[in-house]
Amino acid sequence: HLLQTSDTFIRAPWAGMTNGTAIVHASPAIGAKFTQFTAELETGGHVPGTHLQRFVYVLTGEVQVAGTTLGPGGFAYVPAGQDGALRSTASARATVIEKPYIPLAGVAPPAGVIGHEPDQPGQPVLGDPDLQVRSLIPADVAFDFAVNTLAYRPGASLPMVEVHVMEHGLLFLEGGGI
Repeated sequence: HLLQTSDTFIRAPWAGMTNGTAIVHASPAIGAKFTQFTAELETGGHVPGTHLQRFVYVLTGEVQVAGTTLGPGGFAYVPAGQDGALRSTASARATVIEKPYIPLAGVAPPAGVIGHEPDQPGQPVLGDPDLQVRSLIPADVAFDFAVNTLAYRPGASLPMVEVHVMEHGLLFLEGGGI
């Protein structure tokens, strides 16, 4: 486990990044099999593309990715081997997840996905209407990872400790928790 709080964030340029900095939340350097960082971009900010699959979630401002301009709550999944560069025309913040793609025999790789988180249907977690999950990547075996948002009403909680083999990255978008 690794817990980072905003007072411990280290901002540094990402390789090839211009007019911006990155806050790395998880990476192979700490044993994770994925990288998660927040890109903080100024006017004309740019994060270069990657050969890895990339998921982008816009927190503030506008970011151009995969030929589309995304505002707050906008997201894009860019398949491995496609550009996926980020560009901003004004200050913006986006969370980025990158991971090598692991193909499944007999299954074609997934296509790109563009969406807006508030437009995704929320589903109660374990039947609890005070805890809603929104899936941002389709439930399709072609995808080898998932990205979800969870909305907890005050007092709501996940009523169990999860035990499984999947790795998790977590970023609080607002509020706080224990």
